[in-house]
Amino acid sequence: MKISIDLDMSLKLCPPNYPKGVNFQKRLILNRDKVKFNKQHQTYRVEVNLRPHINALKDSYTVNDFIYTENPQVIKIDPNNPKFYIGVVGHNRDEAQEELGWQTSIYDVVTFDSPLDELKFAYKSNQHTPAAGSKYEDILKGLSKAHDTNMIDLTDDDNLKKLIANVASNFTTAQQKTIFKKFRDTKSKYESIQPYDGPSANEKADELGLPILGDGNYEEVGEYGFVKEPGGYKTLLHDGLKLWLRENASDNIKVTGYVKNPNPSNIVEKRVSWKKELDKMKSFMFQVCSQLTGMKVEDIEKRNKWPFVYNGFLPQNLTPDTSNGGLPMETGLVDVNGEEFKS
Repeated sequence: MKISIDLDMSLKLCPPNYPKGVNFQKRLILNRDKVKFNKQHQTYRVEVNLRPHINALKDSYTVNDFIYTENPQVIKIDPNNPKFYIGVVGHNRDEAQEELGWQTSIYDVVTFDSPLDELKFAYKSNQHTPAAGSKYEDILKGLSKAHDTNMIDLTDDDNLKKLIANVASNFTTAQQKTIFKKFRDTKSKYESIQPYDGPSANEKADELGLPILGDGNYEEVGEYGFVKEPGGYKTLLHDGLKLWLRENASDNIKVTGYVKNPNPSNIVEKRVSWKKELDKMKSFMFQVCSQLTGMKVEDIEKRNKWPFVYNGFLPQNLTPDTSNGGLPMETGLVDVNGEEFKS
């Protein structure tokens, strides 16, 4: 299906207007097979080609054809083949056009002063209706890319806050603070510290051959266990006891810890606090058993029936050890003081 597009009308009703760092080259009508909106090129969303938005776009195209007051899709020249283009903005529009059988569409060709400018623009382009706006996960993915590829120093809190304000300007102040916290859960301001959130902690534990998610990797490691975040023990107690009963108390359940947002000066203190919480859980359960059975707590303790076993902490102190060839101070399980954990 070849649609009729008036290039001059588009330029008149929607003249190119791009932020600093984005350089408009030309507006073109191209055969769509010259432009690749591949998912691997969409590096700033977790989910690409969102079905509800694609359906809405198809309805809009069917009723209104091309809307000249709206910005065209944005593309850049493919560095590996200058006769083709890579889609930067308009992935959902491209999918809608594909399903409607469009052979051609209209595009703005741009260049970027830096990868960071491209990242900022990718988010800015979604900060209007009816674009499929970014989610928390999308913003965090872009921040991680900026950090990991050295676009900008995001160990600096001010840099991080300013970038969040830019790429998430359509989020509330409270939401931007949440994004900041979520990013710091996995990317520390201290180069020598490795923070974790739940998923990344389980990933690290699995890498070290430790049990996760109860029986999540039992077939691989031959043990049951959980990686526990700091704080209360309600989830661990519930899920762990269910697992213990299901397995007829045949195996102990290992509990591996990590601490949130540590820094070089408080990591030991936070680990001590985590360990106290685990001990408190044991004391709490013995008190419950005492109330249920009428037995004294000390008599219950003598029976030594307790499913949970402390299994040390994930490595988080990456300070180079000059006595060990500059390797990180912690590479495997450690105790509260950062020494090698011995069960």
